[in-house]
Amino acid sequence: MRGGAACQVSRRQHRQEWPLSLAYRRTKERIMQQASDLWADRPMTGRQMLVIAMCCILNAFDGIDILAISFASPGIAAEWSISKAQLGVVLSMELIGMALGAAVLGHLADRFGRRALVLACLIVTSAGMWVATQASSVTMLSVIRFLTGCGIGGMIAIAHAYASEFSSASKRNFCIALVGVGWPIGAIVGGSLASAFISQEDWRHVFFAGAALSTLFLPIAWIAFPESVAYLLDRQPPNALARVNAVFRSLGHRELQKLPELASAVSARTGVTAPLLYGLTAALAAAYFFDSMTYYFLLKWSPKIVADLGFGAAAGASVLVWGTIGQFAALILTGWAATKISVRKLLPPALILTALGISAFGVVGPSLFNLKLVMAVGTFFNQAANSLLIMLLIESFPTVIRGGRVGLCMGIGRGGAALSPILAGVMLAQDVPLSIVTIALACPVLVTAGIVLALGRGAREAPVPQPAM
Repeated sequence: MRGGAACQVSRRQHRQEWPLSLAYRRTKERIMQQASDLWADRPMTGRQMLVIAMCCILNAFDGIDILAISFASPGIAAEWSISKAQLGVVLSMELIGMALGAAVLGHLADRFGRRALVLACLIVTSAGMWVATQASSVTMLSVIRFLTGCGIGGMIAIAHAYASEFSSASKRNFCIALVGVGWPIGAIVGGSLASAFISQEDWRHVFFAGAALSTLFLPIAWIAFPESVAYLLDRQPPNALARVNAVFRSLGHRELQKLPELASAVSARTGVTAPLLYGLTAALAAAYFFDSMTYYFLLKWSPKIVADLGFGAAAGASVLVWGTIGQFAALILTGWAATKISVRKLLPPALILTALGISAFGVVGPSLFNLKLVMAVGTFFNQAANSLLIMLLIESFPTVIRGGRVGLCMGIGRGGAALSPILAGVMLAQDVPLSIVTIALACPVLVTAGIVLALGRGAREAPVPQPAM
């Protein structure tokens, strides 16, 4: 009787849930049963923490590279005498490349392993920075930035999956947030260097610095990155047991005697039928698309906006540095909070506060102090929301499809990131008031908030399934 009543309650609960909520909950339940949980339940060692730190450094190169073009934008516009609308296209090219790289290379990492793909992406990123220093036209620079973006997009999507798979279950969200810390660190370092280089009207030096740092990191990454144990256990490629135990030995964990048995189909592993899984992916991709529209607006345009207000290019770079300080604080606090409170409870308020903070940038008036303050506060909530959304992406998909699905969502999101600077450039070129521009580009995160709320409607936190005895 009790079993029948429980089944009736379960069926009523399922009918109350939206299909996407049900897909999300079922996926989360099945993730707890994956073979890779043999790894997630073990205490983290110093070697695992080193892998998390390496992923953080990868993200730092993302910050240096993305903001390099922002720091250089006044010099680029002056050297080639291009309009704001044309500059918006240049600023978007690497984001378009990141969209393609994240979607395609994330999927390849699910098939061929995390290590090989992340190293290949790092090589492409380093080469792209070097070649950018030789750009002789806007067209050439745009093509270079597109190809560089392909490498960066794949690298960052894989790095977040990498970090989540080397973390213990209790520390996973905090480790994902720590990977994000690399972005503002890279931006602060790059911004400090850019302030000196831009004052000398030599924007190419920003790319020289980033290229040198990423090239020096290549041999370190080659040595320090092992293959993902979660990938090896869930995919079980040839010689998987020996490879798993080699990683276990290097990390100080006990070895496995045999590989766990796996279901043969993705739907069996996730517990979700293909249409529901596709719907979940589409919803999360749309959420990331609209979040990225807002996220990249000020990161791309704030130096140029501040310079046009009469404060100069160096002041624009300094305002952006204040924004990255806000990002750094957000990542630490968000990572800690996400170990205590559900990500889906934290995310909607963070998105709403992001909209308010970004809108305020256009209405505070032409005061450098006010611009720095609002930039720090606005990007604090902006980064908090983005980090929580990445956590939601990673926890929504099991290892066997995580790289591809997270990469696809991030890739589609980068499309929003590419669209945002173009829209801002067009509006600013048409002399639309700055207050209207900031409010318009703050609204997309409210769409993301609606999607997240719809995704969680009616969902219940299910207990962790216990194996049959």
